[in-house]
Amino acid sequence: MSFASEAKSELTHLEVADCCAIAELQGLSIGSFSVGTLRLRTESAAIARRFLQLAGQVGALRPTVSVTRGAGARGRHLYQVCLPEDALTHRKRAGRCDRRAFLRGAFLAVGSVSDPHVGGYHLELAVPTAQGAKRLENALKACGISAHLTHRRNEVVFYIKEGETIASFLQTAGASHSLLAFEDVRIVRSMKNRVNRLVNAETANLEKSIAVAVRQREAIERLDAMGALGGLPAKLQEVARLRLRYPEATLAELGRLLPQPLSKSTVGRRLAAIEAVARDHTS
Repeated sequence: MSFASEAKSELTHLEVADCCAIAELQGLSIGSFSVGTLRLRTESAAIARRFLQLAGQVGALRPTVSVTRGAGARGRHLYQVCLPEDALTHRKRAGRCDRRAFLRGAFLAVGSVSDPHVGGYHLELAVPTAQGAKRLENALKACGISAHLTHRRNEVVFYIKEGETIASFLQTAGASHSLLAFEDVRIVRSMKNRVNRLVNAETANLEKSIAVAVRQREAIERLDAMGALGGLPAKLQEVARLRLRYPEATLAELGRLLPQPLSKSTVGRRLAAIEAVARDHTS
């Protein structure tokens, strides 16, 4: 089962209060907006059952249900469930939870979320009508969820690519188990990215250190070939001969090898001075 299917399966098993059931029914109908009628079209039998369960929970007249089958031998069933909206108007709604329930229903009806193990993060809700899109936009804003908007064919698409915002959406919708699974993946990916950055930085520093050591050794060898190495001050000769003897040692390691240990910065300044002398002799 895909991550999106698991998240939706979890949501279809949530127990909700009557007020939230009404809002979720309205969210479930967002993909087939029709004035005066709540209508759900879905290929998922579980989501169709969710609609019926919620309608029964609030005591609405039993919805009408129709099932059609797609073309071909493997055509999937399409479930359509309809309910007169006035069957719910006598019910009192709660303002605090209804937007969250509405988003849950909308996700079940027109939402999808990519598997966080594969590629980048992506959650979207594709709404076919301007009225439905406006209601969804208001619900997202009321819940503090920032989504991008685009148009695809005849649909208004709200999409989220930020992992933290997707986690917030899953939490708002009530998919707590899916949220934990999503966050586990996010943590592992974050740690891997951090390790990769550290490894890349360490590799870059190592490559830079090796290049500098090679350049220093070459400068010292040029001075030695010209007979100028012995003319350097004793403190520079001391560092130069250590660099020739230990070509792969770091500046800190060279400093510790001296009879009177020196700091990394001091060794670096002395080798820089040797390089300057080599440039003067070859210019």
